[in-house]
Amino acid sequence: MSETNSAVDLEETIRPDDSDFTRPTSPSISPVSVSDKFEAPTTAIRARELSREILEGIKKEIERESIEVHWSEEHFKEVESYLIDTKSAPVLLIFRDELSGDIKVTQNSPMSAPLPKYMFFLLKLEDTETGNGTRELQRGRLQEGHLISLLKQMQAVYAPIFFKAGHWPGNVKNELSSHLHRFLTGLTDSRQARGGQTVLYIPNEGPLMSSEKAFQSRELVQRLETAMIHWTRQIKDVLGTQDSIETSDSDGPLEEIRFWRARCENLSGISSQLRDPKVARISEILEEANSSYLASFLKISRMIQEGSGMAESNVQFLSLLTEPCEILNSASPTDIPPLLPQILSITRVIWLNSQHYNTPERLTGLLRKVSNEIITRCCEHISLEDLFNGHIKTIQSSLHESIHCCEQWHQLYLDTAKLHSFKKPSHQWILDESSIFTQIDAFIQRCKGLLDVCEGQIHFGRWWDGNKSPLPCIPGSRGIELMRSLQELEAKFEKFILDL
Repeated sequence: MSETNSAVDLEETIRPDDSDFTRPTSPSISPVSVSDKFEAPTTAIRARELSREILEGIKKEIERESIEVHWSEEHFKEVESYLIDTKSAPVLLIFRDELSGDIKVTQNSPMSAPLPKYMFFLLKLEDTETGNGTRELQRGRLQEGHLISLLKQMQAVYAPIFFKAGHWPGNVKNELSSHLHRFLTGLTDSRQARGGQTVLYIPNEGPLMSSEKAFQSRELVQRLETAMIHWTRQIKDVLGTQDSIETSDSDGPLEEIRFWRARCENLSGISSQLRDPKVARISEILEEANSSYLASFLKISRMIQEGSGMAESNVQFLSLLTEPCEILNSASPTDIPPLLPQILSITRVIWLNSQHYNTPERLTGLLRKVSNEIITRCCEHISLEDLFNGHIKTIQSSLHESIHCCEQWHQLYLDTAKLHSFKKPSHQWILDESSIFTQIDAFIQRCKGLLDVCEGQIHFGRWWDGNKSPLPCIPGSRGIELMRSLQELEAKFEKFILDL
């Protein structure tokens, strides 16, 4: 489907004939186009004809996406009911369910994820001018990115027309302006939440006015102050909450690198928005008006510039770890120890040369993420199904390899710390060793516990390499009794294994 600037593209309008509609004489500011009007069908025959005409047109559009469409009687009846029923919802939606692949015709919006990539709609509106029940029927299309499209339309079409209009009564325009700014702010925040980047809503009202007229308008100054307060709050949230220390405890070093890249992009985007001439113009107006909110905004703007520089520096140094960590991300336990000296050497480079990332807290967090990655790789190498299905030789080998890998990691860390302290006595290695290896030590103990279970599977379950050995034949007068005791003991052990 081709990209459009609008989330709503009017595909066509449906009408019985040219005598049943008139075009408005005033220019339209609709994001679709000038609509046609028609008298609503009053007979079932006309409604059925119209429903077939509508659905056939939509079918052609859907089949352009190489999707085969077959309309059922239920589809036609749903459209007919929508056309005839005066109490039906104003909008009828036609879309492809992304999970089942079925075409849906309904008056209810899809609520479950994933949402359709595009939806066709029928829209009918009562004619409020004549009051005779005449409706306007439009057929259009909604597609992905509708929030962005709506925001673009509001900012490019509706808002400029409204703000430039000079014939509105002052109190009415002030009231509507406040609501419009509030709506556009919420719309911008919703777009930001979906895109993951901080987007500032920049009012298009103040820059359109002369300086003298702008700062003398108390209502305008209040609206611009509201926008600036919201900017300040957004920037404070970015500076105060985005920190790698707050990432998940199970994240690996690649997540750390991705985090700082995303942070760098976000802060650079905010810096670019703050350099917008409209932001400078609004700041000038508020400075002329002696606004008390300007100073805090300018202060936090400078903090954004500093934060952006810090993020760029961190990305530069952390990028050195990208290649070895990508190799680590797919390595087996036996392949991991040879990779670790390079990772530790690069960590030393960061510790000695980075201006912003060389704090004990950040380096400790980075190496803790290396520990997380090692544990993840070892866990993928260990199959509990092998343990329960009797492949004891295989899982014992995996557990021993994982334990050796973790112990090697700890030893390599100690060797690197000792070497660093010897070569750089003025720049001691003061990272929190316990924090880095707490999860590693716990994982080693868990592996040793599984080795004990493996021993139990060998001695009590008689398993080895997927085969169960037969019970020994015990001679003597008590042989049968002893074999029965062994079977009871084995049954209890199997019950314990099932409880695991």
